Amino acid sequence: MNHAALEFIKRLPEGAKAERELIETAFRFPDAMRTKAAAVRADRNLSEDGKSHALRKLVSEGGMAEHFGQVKAQAKAWQADIQNARAAMKPKAPDKGDLGAAVRDWEIREFLRGLPDAQRMRAALETPEFAAAVVNAPPILSALSSEVHDLVVEAAIERELGPRVEALRQREQIVETVAAALKVAEGRIFSEAGLEAGEL
Repeated sequence: MNHAALEFIKRLPEGAKAERELIETAFRFPDAMRTKAAAVRADRNLSEDGKSHALRKLVSEGGMAEHFGQVKAQAKAWQADIQNARAAMKPKAPDKGDLGAAVRDWEIREFLRGLPDAQRMRAALETPEFAAAVVNAPPILSALSSEVHDLVVEAAIERELGPRVEALRQREQIVETVAAALKVAEGRIFSEAGLEAGEL
């Protein structure tokens, strides 16, 4: 197995079989490019300009470019799945028929508005009842900035959906490792062709 591929694969858990296979596949492309590029450079029927054109064509056209594009597309699909899963994680919505809870949330927001900024932020982040009153209302109603409101929402999600959040975080680390591996593999494809990454 390619040494660089092995270094990335070592970072993945044993259960990440599809991700391991994708990395292994990705690093076969630079090896194949090395062989093809050597053949082009040894072709006496090609001028230097012809060889340069042929090498560029190897990277940008044909089966290798198409197949490596499919590898990248799979990694991007995994990234999109993570983004969609994260977007679907929301704090528990209030019961619209519970008027008592609605009044209580209003009172909490009014209380928060009267606190100094630092104390307001700490109370909203650290007190679940306060967070519940904040997360389902616009930030201005609690006198919080959008940035702080986002932090309160994230903290509430972490409290309510802790195991799911942790599982998604671990999944994100796996996919980030795959993306990093593919970037290195792609750079080596260009390098074997005598090109700078992204030169085309």
